[in-house]
Amino acid sequence: MKKLTLVLAVLMVLLAFVGCGPTGTEEGNDNTVDFAFDTESFQGKELTLWANWEESDSAGDVALFEEKTGADIKWEMIPYGTSSDGSDYYGKISTAIVSGTGPDATFLWQFAVPTWTQKGLVLPWTDVIDLTAEPFAGKLNQAVVDYYTYNGQPYGIINTSEMNIYWIYYDKQIFSDSGLEDPYTLFREGKWTWEKFQELAEQLTYDSDQDGNVDKYGWGGYDADGWIASNGTNYVDFDENGAPRFALADAPGIAALEKTREVFGTVKAYSEIGEPDENNFISGKVAMYYEGTWSVKLLKEAKGDNLGVVPMPMGPNFDPAKVTAVEANAVPMFICNTCDEKELLAHYVTYLYTDKGSEEKRRKENIEENWGGDEEMYNFFQELKQYSWIPNDISFGRLNKLLSLKVMWNYEETPTSTVQAIFNQAQGEIDDVFNGTAE
Repeated sequence: MKKLTLVLAVLMVLLAFVGCGPTGTEEGNDNTVDFAFDTESFQGKELTLWANWEESDSAGDVALFEEKTGADIKWEMIPYGTSSDGSDYYGKISTAIVSGTGPDATFLWQFAVPTWTQKGLVLPWTDVIDLTAEPFAGKLNQAVVDYYTYNGQPYGIINTSEMNIYWIYYDKQIFSDSGLEDPYTLFREGKWTWEKFQELAEQLTYDSDQDGNVDKYGWGGYDADGWIASNGTNYVDFDENGAPRFALADAPGIAALEKTREVFGTVKAYSEIGEPDENNFISGKVAMYYEGTWSVKLLKEAKGDNLGVVPMPMGPNFDPAKVTAVEANAVPMFICNTCDEKELLAHYVTYLYTDKGSEEKRRKENIEENWGGDEEMYNFFQELKQYSWIPNDISFGRLNKLLSLKVMWNYEETPTSTVQAIFNQAQGEIDDVFNGTAE
C-alpha cells in the first residue's frame, strides 16, 4: 500500500533537518551564518533526538552548533519495525516517555494527533518558541501547522523546504505521439478534471501489438488519498461545534472512492501489469504514475525532458477557487514531555531555521543533483506545496485498518455499500480516539 512508502521515503523527506545548509562561520564569507550562538549557557549539556532514520550532517550544521555552544546533539535511530501502522516505533517512544526515559524531541506522523497530545506525551511548541516570529515566519507549511494543532496549540513543526508531496508523473512523449493534450497545459488552463483525466487515461490503455491483450496502460496507481484530496474532502472533518464526523460517508467522499475503483478497473488492470508501477512507468508501459517527489531524480534520469508532472485532476466537488490539493508527506518534530533541555532545544531549532548565508547556492545544487537540473519542475513543486493536504484516517486509531480491510480492498462490493455498512463502527472509532476513550 502507498502509505508504506511514507516510511521508506523519510530519509529523503528530512535528511536536511539536521543539515539544512552549508557549514558556516562568522567571518562574513559565502558560508556566513547569521545567528547569535550562545557560547556559555549550554556548555556540556545534551539534547536527544529520536527518529527512524540515520542522522546526516553532510553540511556540518550540527558540528558547527556543537562547536559553538559546547552542547552535544545526540541523535538516535529508532527502527520503524515491520508493522505497517508504526506500532513498533510509536510503542517504543511512548513507553520511554511514560517511563521518564524518553528523548527531548522526536519525529512523528499523524498518529500523534490527537492521541499523544491528549495524553500529554508531547508538548506545544509555544512553550519554547514563537512560531510567528523570525526565523520561523514564512518557513512553516501552514497546512502542516494546522494539522498538528490541538486545542489551539501547535505541536508539530517542519520547515516547508523539507517536505515532499505526491503528484502525477507522466511521459510527455507518450502524450505527444498519441496526439493527446498535455496534462500540465490542461492544469494551467483550469481544464485538468476527473473527466479529462479518465478520457486521456482510457485512450492510453490499449493493445499495442494486436495480440488480444492490453499491454499499455494510462494509469499506474491505486491511491484513494489522491482522489479524496482532489474532491475537496478528507476521511474525517469537524462540525460547527468542533466534533469529528466520518466525512468519507458524505457525497464527496463516496464519489472519490467510486472514482478510485472505476479508474482502477478501467485504465489499470493491476493483475495484468505485474511489475511495480514505477518500473512500468520507466519502461513506457504506463503513461501516468502517482508517486512522491522523492522519485524525481530516478525518473528524471530515466525520462529526461520527457518527464512531466501535474497534480491530481480536480473532482466535481472541489472548490476551483482553491486551485488544487496535493497530498503532503511530512514528518514533523515534536517536543516530548521528557524534554529536560527546553532552552537548548529552542536554541537549536531556531538555528536550524535560520538562513545559513548560502541558500541560493544550496538551492541550485539541490536542483542540479536531485531534480536533474530542471528548475521549472522544482519551482512548480515549490508552488504546489502551498496547497498541501494531509490524510487524517491514520489519526484515528483503527480507522485506517478498518477502511483498508472493509472498503479499499473489498472488490466484492461497491465502495458506497461498504462505507454505509461500516459507518457506525467508523464513527465509533473516531469518537473513541477524539474523546480519549480508545485503547
